[in-house]
Amino acid sequence: MVWSKPAPSAGPYTLSGTFSGAVSNGQLWAIELYGAATVPVTIVYNSATAGLDVVPSASPSYSTGAGIRTFKSYADYEAGRPNVLIGFGILTQGFIGIVGGENGFGQNINFPSGWTDSGMLGIWPDTPQGIIIRQSVASGNNAILVLEQTGPLAANYGYTFGIDATGLLTWAASTNTSVTGWDTSLWRSAANTLSLGITTGTPDASGTLDLKKIVLTDFGSTPTSSSGGGTAGTVGEIVQHSGLLYFCSVTGVAGSATWNVITMTQLP
Repeated sequence: MVWSKPAPSAGPYTLSGTFSGAVSNGQLWAIELYGAATVPVTIVYNSATAGLDVVPSASPSYSTGAGIRTFKSYADYEAGRPNVLIGFGILTQGFIGIVGGENGFGQNINFPSGWTDSGMLGIWPDTPQGIIIRQSVASGNNAILVLEQTGPLAANYGYTFGIDATGLLTWAASTNTSVTGWDTSLWRSAANTLSLGITTGTPDASGTLDLKKIVLTDFGSTPTSSSGGGTAGTVGEIVQHSGLLYFCSVTGVAGSATWNVITMTQLP
């Protein structure tokens, strides 16, 4: 059965018909969608792989070739303003909500509290992990990118924040237009150690941390430089124990590092 009709000026229209005999894999309907261009779509019953296949005859793109379009209203349909496009991928101008568990009844899905907050994506998982991203660690690949729009035009944007597959956090000014143009990074340089630096080449610890105050928790003991039983340390390391500060001036393992007590003068 084939239904073909010019873009309607009134509606809605209903496609219906009767099929005789057994249904087998093959074309059931050929429906022509009209937009900027005519895009024939074949709807195929295919029990081997899916209940229904929607196959655009033209190559899908961002603007044409969608296998499925949905609209918020018939007025939007006549104006050519789809709310969801499925074909090239899934594109939507509305929000996306993913809710786990038994949160629905009838034709409705109950969203947990917080859904009224302004947002385009809401996820309420009933699994241990909410979002899992598996990304290649190839240079320049980012698992998450944040763009700052600095003006009304599409070209006015900058990559300001990124997270790559290794967990490296990166930042740049809003004028950055490259996914590799980062100038600041926070990364895991060793177990229990975070480093702040740049991201040109291999990240380093050359960064500057600007803050109002630092609170050092107690180191647990007094570091020592004695051989055979001293405290390992890295040059530049400062620790606090029982109200005194200690500075490591020579890097080394336990027994070879050099520690110094910092003399302090009580303020009035």
